[in-house]
Amino acid sequence: MALAGGLAIGSALLVAGWRSVVAWRAAWGLAVAAVGLGVGISVNSLRRTPARTESLPPSADELAAGDPGRRALGPILILATAILLAALSLLILRSDADDVYYVNRSTYIAEHGDFPLRDTLFSNEVWPAQESPPLSSYEPLVGALAHTLHISAADLTYLVVPPLATFLAVMALWRLLRTWRVSSVVLALLGCLLFLLMGGASNASFGNLFVGRIWQGKVLFLSIVIPLLYVHLNRWVHDPRRRHLGLLSATGIAGVGFTPTATFLVPLALIAALSALLVQGRLRPFLAGLIAAAYPVGAGLLIHVAGGLSAGTAAPADTDPLSNLLKVVGAGPMAAIAVVAMLVGLLALGNAAAQVAVAAAAAFVVAALGPGVLSLANQWTGAGPVLWRLLWLVPVGPLVGALMALPFRTHPRAPVVGALLVAAVGGVILASGVPVWSASNHATLTAPAAWKVDPIALSASQRVIALSRPGDIILAPPAVSAIIAISTTRVRAVDPRSLYLLNFASQPGFHLKERQLLDDLAAGSSSVVDGPTVTMALKTLHVALACLGAGDTEGATLLEGAGFAPLTAIAGYECFRSTP
Repeated sequence: MALAGGLAIGSALLVAGWRSVVAWRAAWGLAVAAVGLGVGISVNSLRRTPARTESLPPSADELAAGDPGRRALGPILILATAILLAALSLLILRSDADDVYYVNRSTYIAEHGDFPLRDTLFSNEVWPAQESPPLSSYEPLVGALAHTLHISAADLTYLVVPPLATFLAVMALWRLLRTWRVSSVVLALLGCLLFLLMGGASNASFGNLFVGRIWQGKVLFLSIVIPLLYVHLNRWVHDPRRRHLGLLSATGIAGVGFTPTATFLVPLALIAALSALLVQGRLRPFLAGLIAAAYPVGAGLLIHVAGGLSAGTAAPADTDPLSNLLKVVGAGPMAAIAVVAMLVGLLALGNAAAQVAVAAAAAFVVAALGPGVLSLANQWTGAGPVLWRLLWLVPVGPLVGALMALPFRTHPRAPVVGALLVAAVGGVILASGVPVWSASNHATLTAPAAWKVDPIALSASQRVIALSRPGDIILAPPAVSAIIAISTTRVRAVDPRSLYLLNFASQPGFHLKERQLLDDLAAGSSSVVDGPTVTMALKTLHVALACLGAGDTEGATLLEGAGFAPLTAIAGYECFRSTP
C-alpha cells in the first residue's frame, strides 16, 4: 500500500508541476505502476474475503459501526448540507454556451407541445437535427413539464432543476460513500464537497461540473447517475437478484437519457465493477450483469450507423493525453490531490468489491491516457472532442473525501492523526483551490435567483423579443442572440451560436456565408463588409429586426442603406426594423 501511495504521489507531483513531454511520460509510467499495484491489492483483498460474506449486501450494523454518519447527528448534518448547497446552486451565476442548444430544445417543446425530430435552433424543423437520432430525453422532459405547467422552459431549467438536482447529487454521493464503507461518511462527504466547491480553476473540472452547471444533462449524469450506477453495481455483485438487475439497467438507460456520453461510459463502468465477479469465479452473474449494457451499447451503435451525431472535429489537444487530464483535474495542488485519489483512492474503501471496481476504472483511465490511445479512439469513433469525459469513469470527488477519512480507520485510537490529515488536506484545498462562484471562474453570486445568463444581455434580449413579431428573424450581437434562442422559438436569431454554423453548411437554403457576414456586422465589425453585400444578406435571410451596439454608426448606416428604419434604443443597443 505504501509503495502504491508513493508511486501515485510521484505521478501526481509530476502532473501538477511540469508540462514537458518527458515529465508526462514519467508521470504516466508511475501511474501505470500505481494502478497495477492497486489492482493487485484490491484483487487480493477480495480473494481473502470469504465469499459468503462478500456475497451479502452490507448490513446496517456494518455500515453504522464507527460511522458518525449513521448516528443521530450524521443524517441531520448531511441533509442540512444538501439543503445549503441546493440554495447555493440558485445563487451561482455562471453562464454556459452549451445552453443555447439544450435549453432551446426544451423551449421548443414547451411552446409547441410536440417533440421535434429536426432542427429548432435555426429553423422550425426545416433542416436535420444536430443530434440524430435524438437519444437525450432530459431536455424534452423539461420541455414537456414546462408545457404542462404553463411556465417557461428556461425558468424550469434554471430555477427549479438546480436546487432539486443538487440535493439529489449530495444524497447520491452519501449513498455511494456508505456503499463503499468508508470510515466516516459525514467527514468523507464534507471533504468531497469541499474539493468540488473549490474546483473552479478549470472549465471542465469535477467542481465546475457540479453545482455550477447542475442543470445540464451531462452534469446530472456525472453528479447523480454515475454514483448511483456504482451503488447498484455493487448491490448486484453482493446480491444478484432480478430486482437489482432491473435497477442497474434502469440507471444505465437513464444515463443515456441525460447524455450520449453514457453510451460508452456506462458499459465501461459495468465491466469495471463486474470484474469483481470474475475475481470470485462467478461467471453467470457477471454475464447476466452485462445485460444492463444492452441499451447504452445499442444506442451507441445506432448513433454510429446513423452517423447523425458528431462531437465535432478533434483539435490536436483533444487527443493529447496530458491536455485531456489537465482539462479535468486542473493544475497545482488541486491536480495532485485529484490524481492521487484517482490512482490509490481505492485504499480508503472498506468494501472489497468496490475496491476492485475503482481499481479497474482507474486502470481503464490510465490505459486511455497511454501513447496513441486517444488518437486511435478518435479515428474509430469520431468522439475526439469529448474523450476527456473518460475521466468521469473514476468518481474522484468521493475518493478524495474517502482518503481524508482514511486515518480514522487505520488509526482509530489516534484521532489526532486523522484530524491533522484532514486539516492539512483541507487547508491545501482552501489555499490552492478556486471557488466555483469566484470571478476568476467567470462566475458570481447573485440574489435573487435568476437565469444562468448575463443579466444585461438577458434584459436586452427580452426587450428585443417584445419588439419582435412571430416568425421574425433577428440580427443581434452574440450574447443577445444566444438568449433569444434560449427564451423562445417563435422568433429566431440569425446566429445563436457560431460553433453550430458549420454543422449546417451543406444544407440547402442555410446560407452560411450570409450568416457569417451578418455575424461580423452584429459584432461591430462593419468595416469588413460593404453595403450591397449586407443588403443582399439581409434580404436572403429575411431579417426583420436588427440590433447593433449603441454607437456603431457605420453599422447603422449600412442597415439604413438596406432599408431598415431606426426603431428604439435598448440597454446599450440600437434596434432597426425592416421597412416594406
